[in-house]
Amino acid sequence: MVAAMSHFHFAIVPAVRRRTSALVLALLLAACGSPSAEAGQTGAGPTTAPVGATGVAKPLSESDRLTLEMAANACRTGDFKQFFQAFTRSEAVRERYTAKTVEFGTEGSAYQMPVRRYLDDHHYPLGIIDYSWMTRESAMLYEMDDVPPPIEKVRYVQLIFETASDNRQRVEWLPGVFEKNLGRNLEDLGDGTGDLVEPSGPGGYLLFYPTKDCWELVSDVAYRRQPG
Repeated sequence: MVAAMSHFHFAIVPAVRRRTSALVLALLLAACGSPSAEAGQTGAGPTTAPVGATGVAKPLSESDRLTLEMAANACRTGDFKQFFQAFTRSEAVRERYTAKTVEFGTEGSAYQMPVRRYLDDHHYPLGIIDYSWMTRESAMLYEMDDVPPPIEKVRYVQLIFETASDNRQRVEWLPGVFEKNLGRNLEDLGDGTGDLVEPSGPGGYLLFYPTKDCWELVSDVAYRRQPG
């Protein structure tokens, strides 16, 4: 049973690049008080991905190195929202902070999937481009072309965070049509997407359990129908 609950609705800024730049991540690191970011150490940190649950170390990109540092800093400070950003931004972070098995599937019929299969099949449902939360499929559209996809084709998501008294974290995600998708009040919206006009799918939830020094993903469950 989830206790002590707090909700956060993230403002979304339209993405203008294919992928998150190292500059954006460096700014996020500075905002969360990373020592290396404050010192301007752009080349510091690990150069291979953590072995984690997969048993294989891989060369790290600059963005992966920065997001791993972002996640580690969030773990030290107990900032789950910052951790969740890093987790969504980077496959390397998901390699480190995913449980050995993940409850996966549709609500009522989910089953335990080995972590290697979960990661290799790219089941994680969310993506983030710059500061924009969206479905994984929408984020992939930015990887297919140098030109950002039409705004009406991007499925942004609304996130609701719940924290239990034992520090379990639950993130509910709901895809929808926002004012920006419909071209409404564009001058007033500026860089934002505006209010959620209507859901465009049932969405789902992600569950993270606390570990001795951070959190790990244990459940990725899709709703059968839109929550009422």
